[in-house]
Amino acid sequence: MKFSAAASVLALASSAFGLQLIAKSDQSDLNNVGISSIHEGAAINYFFFGTTATGEDLTYAKSNGTLSDDIGSFTAYFQIEDNIVLLTPGAPYEKYTFSDEGALQLNGSSKGFYAAKNTNDPYSYSTSEYQLLYYPSGDAPSGAVAITLYDKSAVSSSSSSSSSSSSSSAKISSTVSSTKTVSSFSNSTLPAITNYEGGAAGPAAMGSLGVLGAVALALFV
Repeated sequence: MKFSAAASVLALASSAFGLQLIAKSDQSDLNNVGISSIHEGAAINYFFFGTTATGEDLTYAKSNGTLSDDIGSFTAYFQIEDNIVLLTPGAPYEKYTFSDEGALQLNGSSKGFYAAKNTNDPYSYSTSEYQLLYYPSGDAPSGAVAITLYDKSAVSSSSSSSSSSSSSSAKISSTVSSTKTVSSFSNSTLPAITNYEGGAAGPAAMGSLGVLGAVALALFV
């Protein structure tokens, strides 16, 4: 019984985790910025875009596909009503998933999310800030910018891997560059050396000099 209880706790813990959502967009002031909710009515928060990659801390429950946050003494859910993305209490009815790349998906698609200003929100925050909207059919208001929402940690992990790969590529490029310098010298003096480095002709292409002779010549010239 104790083992079963412990296993259940572990399973529950692994099915829910915290995350922040950030936007990816072709528009620079919306790319890599987080979203946070702001009070717009009784127990209702609308989502707006910030200016940095820091967003609101949300909880994703993989078991039922919900996104939520605790507001005061109640739990509010990431929902969509009349194309408005909001946090509100009550039974959740949207089920979200994430792609392998970390993109937030609704009904199997990451498309449909937009950033827009001047939406006539109750407190007029949208006159100066971008509000998060959802139009799955693509019929967003004029001026709205299509965005994709990502789990920030997935994007950060991807960026780290990319940086590591770039660093390795830079080291390889540096090595190749050094080799090219020797090849340049070889081309002007000993054409056979270039063939040897390229692996096309083999050691015999070095002629009477041989490998050691070519190295010695390169060192003393």
